[in-house]
Order: sequence, then C-alpha cells, then structure tokens
Amino acid sequence: IIPVKKIGRTSLFLRQDVETLKKELEANQKYRPNK
Repeated sequence: IIPVKKIGRTSLFLRQDVETLKKELEANQKYRPNK
C-alpha cells in the first residue's frame, strides 16, 4: 500500500513535469513556428 504523502508528491512531480513540458513546447514553437 502506497502512503497518501507519496501519491501527493508523485502527483506534484507529475504536474511539474507537465508544466516543464508545456514550457519546452512553447519555447520550441517560438523557435520553430511550424503553424
């Protein structure tokens, strides 16, 4: 059984990863305007 604290931390880490991925995608769009 995984403690709730670990689940919360993992969710926070996942959210941070998603935010960083979004920032990287935005930067890529700025450097590479494909649209």
